[in-house]
Parts: sequence; structure tokens; C-alpha cells
Amino acid sequence: MKPQRGKNQDSYDADTAVIATLQAIAIKHSLALILVHHTKKVATDDFVEAVSGTFGLTGAADCIAVLIRKDRTAADAVLKITGRDVADIEKALKFHPDLGAWEILGEAQEFTRTKEREDILLILKEVGPKTPAQLAALIGKSSGAVRITLMRMKDKGEIILNQDGSYSL
Repeated sequence: MKPQRGKNQDSYDADTAVIATLQAIAIKHSLALILVHHTKKVATDDFVEAVSGTFGLTGAADCIAVLIRKDRTAADAVLKITGRDVADIEKALKFHPDLGAWEILGEAQEFTRTKEREDILLILKEVGPKTPAQLAALIGKSSGAVRITLMRMKDKGEIILNQDGSYSL
């Protein structure tokens, strides 16, 4: 539906003009418009950058939602949303092909832990407090890598650093 850009118009200006036109129509008629667009194939740290096209598309939109799957056949995904009048949201989703629908499972952070984090949480739950060296030996990872993971998990409030240097739930 995007018109071809003019000879002297750059891509950013063309993308911004399309969104601005649609936004004006929505405001004039008190409508909510949802535009469906594709993402780039390249992984990125900022999900807004994953939207294909220039920043003119995302910069002019009031809200952006991106569905992220590890691969296109995955039944699990994360829906990330940001916008001018919307608090940032990250929800874990599961696709049900028999229904043709996505189910919201909850907060993405609870469902997108790495295998290493899951192993650490399981050990701390089942065995009790462990030092970084003990955890590294149990999960078969380097002590340095486990220490970094533990610090991040502590910062997110997933685990507690005890006075003796061990970690627990």
C-alpha cells in the first residue's frame, strides 16, 4: 500500500509521510489503525530496529509491537510493545495451530530464561545455596561465565547473594 517515493525524496521522508497520512486519517475519524509490516532477518538488540524499512516508519507511529520468534516455525514467541502513551510491555506467547491463535502466557522474563539460568534456579531450589564455583561445576560451565550470569540474575531479583558468597532463592 506504500506509494513509490518521489525522485528527490529520500526513503526516511517517504516512510514518515505514509505514516503521517495514515495517522491524520485515524485522528480525523477517531480510529485506531493497525498496520502489519515485516521485520528484518538480522537479529538486533533493540526490537524497534527489527522493523523493516527506515526509522521513518517507527518514528512516526504512536505505538510499535513486534512479534519475535527464535525461528519462523517456533510455537513460542515474545511480543514487545513500546509507544508514546504506552508503558513498555514484553509478553511471552504460545501459538496454538489448531485454533490459529496466540495465547499470552505472562511476562516474557519468566518464560525466556536461558538453559543456564533454568539450571541454576533448579539447583538452588532443589539443593539449596551454592557458591559460583559449585554451580559452575554442577552445570558444566566456566566459573567466570557463571559469575556473570549470577550477578545479572541477582540484579533482576531472581536470586539472592548471601553474606558467605553463596547464592540462594
